[in-house]
Amino acid sequence: MAKLLVIGATGFIGRHLVAALLERRHTVVGLHRSKTPPSLASHPRFVPHRADVAKLKTADQWRDFLAGVDAVVHCTGLAKTPDTLLNACVERGVLRFVHVDGAASALDESLKTSDLNWVIVRPTLIYARGVFGGISVGSSVLQNLAAGPGVALIPGSGEERYQPICMEDLVGIICELAEASSFSRRVIEPVGPDLLNLKDIILKLRQWLDLPGQKTFPVPRWLMGDAVLAGIDQADPAKPQSFKGLYAPAARSMDAALAAQPSTRQEQERARQGWMRPLVILGWLIVWAVSTFLAITYADVLTSLVP
Repeated sequence: MAKLLVIGATGFIGRHLVAALLERRHTVVGLHRSKTPPSLASHPRFVPHRADVAKLKTADQWRDFLAGVDAVVHCTGLAKTPDTLLNACVERGVLRFVHVDGAASALDESLKTSDLNWVIVRPTLIYARGVFGGISVGSSVLQNLAAGPGVALIPGSGEERYQPICMEDLVGIICELAEASSFSRRVIEPVGPDLLNLKDIILKLRQWLDLPGQKTFPVPRWLMGDAVLAGIDQADPAKPQSFKGLYAPAARSMDAALAAQPSTRQEQERARQGWMRPLVILGWLIVWAVSTFLAITYADVLTSLVP
């Protein structure tokens, strides 16, 4: 079994990846800024380290983290990672490097000119139990929209198209790439097999939550909050379908992945509670608009009543 350094071990993808690597009997050195979860802190094959990656600016600072490591998986989503990490990997003989990021970054260019055995993984729309988001943003907002009262709430037209991939399938692919030294110097973009629009995705989540009805109601996108929807990146239909015929099996369809992990009563209740936010905001806006209209329309009448 191998020893791997996972940078960003407690992040959106990192925490799922660490669990998958440990299940494969690997030893995982986890580097992260947040507190180590108790479940990982007590695991005999997990070695936690808390540090700010951006502050590790010399090869010496990376030396202890890389001791005995066979491969590095970088999935912090940070825009700035010191090139000294790559230099330290070469010095320590750690040539396998997997970089996971939803968009191109300066680290990509540094990797391409290095002597490392690198692979760049660029996923887009990812869903996991209770979480649906992009590479750096995870949110249950789509489940909340799916659980609207009698209807599913759809941001805007709902026609934006995606190829969502299940988190379990994604981390399985990353594990295979971290283990396979022959697959290198490639940029790959894992996606699921289904090309779905946002409306279809929300309706599938509504069905997964065991809620009746397939009716929809449009809601302005800005009511959802830019920070939330910014994490849902549009997928390119021309992207390859998840390494079919290479190391990992083809990613499952969304129907198959959701069927394999039925929703719980707690998830259903939490989703129902979350749908109210956009409607409450919309209700207040309607009240404000009506009040403003009445005030302007009857301004003369109100003025005449003032002595």
